[in-house]
Amino acid sequence: MYPLIKGEIAPIPKPQTVRQIVKEVGLTGIFRGFGACMLRDTIFSAIYFPTYAMLKLLFTDPHTDTISPQGLLLAGGLSVVPAALMTTPLDVIKTRLQAPPIVTGRWRLNREIKYRSIADCFFKTTRNEGYRALWKGAGARVMLWGPQFAISLFTYEVLQRRLFPDIVPIPLTHVPINSRDFMGMRTERLQNRFSRVEGELRSLQIEK
Repeated sequence: MYPLIKGEIAPIPKPQTVRQIVKEVGLTGIFRGFGACMLRDTIFSAIYFPTYAMLKLLFTDPHTDTISPQGLLLAGGLSVVPAALMTTPLDVIKTRLQAPPIVTGRWRLNREIKYRSIADCFFKTTRNEGYRALWKGAGARVMLWGPQFAISLFTYEVLQRRLFPDIVPIPLTHVPINSRDFMGMRTERLQNRFSRVEGELRSLQIEK
């Protein structure tokens, strides 16, 4: 969607409504940067959740086969570091597609750059500002998303453990990465099938 951060780039005299935004950028403009956003989030998730699962195993006590609250928070926060850093270029491109910057200074453009696509934004950004521009805001993303994901995943894990203790594998993981995880998934599926069959047999006996 059209970003609020445009207010940091160009001053807005009054609050913008949806109608004003559509009038300015058109209906298709509301979804500007959607492709880059989807690509960024897909790659981020592909990096984050396997890293999170492996860090949880690393922080799991081998004697009790459990993980402490501190371990869950650390796993959730530290997993952001590689995911956020490796997707920062896509985040920069997404932001610039949504809110093109007015480039000034040593490049002497003094105009708003127009981007037609992800590739066009990539080449214009690297040509005008160098490859380092693709990593702008990397540290801020880590500092913002680290605590956010740590708290979110910690809350999810605690609630899942409290509400569904019988179906949660130990240690808690989001993706099966070893034999214990696969066995847990298979056992759960077999138990569900057995419960359904048992329920159907009981209903048949009641009908008779």
